[in-house]
Amino acid sequence: MVDVTVDPTAFVVSFNFSPGLKKEFATIGSVFEEAGYSPTYLLSDSYKHIDIEQRFKDVAYLTSASSIRGMATETASPRVWRELQAIIADRTPMHVYLYNPHPLNLVLCKLLRWELGEAVQISLYLHEPYKPDTSAYGLRTRLKFRITDWLQSRVINLIDRVLLPSKVAKERFRGKYPDFEIDDQLVPILLPDRSNRRFPASERQFFVKVGMVNRATGHDDFMRLVEASRGTESSGGFALVTSSDLPNIPHGEESIEVVAREYISDALIYDYVSRSYAVFKLDRELTQSGVVPVAFMHGTPVIARDIPGLTQHVHHRENGYVVPEDPSIDDLIDAMDAVKANFETFSQSARQDFEETWYRDNWPKYYNWL
Repeated sequence: MVDVTVDPTAFVVSFNFSPGLKKEFATIGSVFEEAGYSPTYLLSDSYKHIDIEQRFKDVAYLTSASSIRGMATETASPRVWRELQAIIADRTPMHVYLYNPHPLNLVLCKLLRWELGEAVQISLYLHEPYKPDTSAYGLRTRLKFRITDWLQSRVINLIDRVLLPSKVAKERFRGKYPDFEIDDQLVPILLPDRSNRRFPASERQFFVKVGMVNRATGHDDFMRLVEASRGTESSGGFALVTSSDLPNIPHGEESIEVVAREYISDALIYDYVSRSYAVFKLDRELTQSGVVPVAFMHGTPVIARDIPGLTQHVHHRENGYVVPEDPSIDDLIDAMDAVKANFETFSQSARQDFEETWYRDNWPKYYNWL
């Protein structure tokens, strides 16, 4: 904790728009405030559209592009550089928290070191240090991963610590950057508790998938299950909540309730997750999931593919159900049946895991360097 007459400043930075991250970096800002800092948010302009402005007393929107070319153009803009220099000179931050990858992070770090030297501490939160297998993604996404890796390797030479959300993320970071000599810390995604009540099984309706629609997220397996369950007792009701375009999803089908919007609010996600027997997480490759703590917050078990990034938190027949890496329809139906049969036990364990690992009030044990 700091002891000064005027609150020192901390920057919370998310130049790359990702709607699911808003609740996470807003929580980080509240942690800085509780630790005695005055946070300034440096954000993508797109965050204006999802109504988080009311939470932030001091915010600057500096980017808007989402394409690789657009990000590069903004990063090279003298106007953006001048704005950053003016913000640094006006606020003189003691801490800077970079929340997701963007080329402008490199510029910001260089300006901070040039203007403030070692007087400022820079932390980088890495949700995904790198992806060793990108075969499930398209060419454009794979190119974006390679550019991100290159930029990341430059940024880490200018920062004081890397914060990693899971054991798998930490292992991959160490494998990718074996010579990285400064601090790396395990810091789970922290969330405020937004569960008003934990619905019993009798008030649950769905098995829900939340997230993008592509092969990498296991959407093909999820839809195979929906189709196979159509008109059977195993269906139990399915829901899909996504910001993806859905040209091939039959809207209005009785077997699945679809919500597809450009921006998905946290409240909408919470509503569907809290009314579901389980959340399906069938991703083929990832180091951690932001959906798992949201599910556990609501006492909702998770049905997960057997990959390390999921099974580090989803424990078979404890807080959810783990299906094989290449699950059959029978495997998925067995998982649904097991969740229904053991719902209260799985639900209580999931909720306990949220409180012990991801609950926002756990911040002092992860951010003791503030």
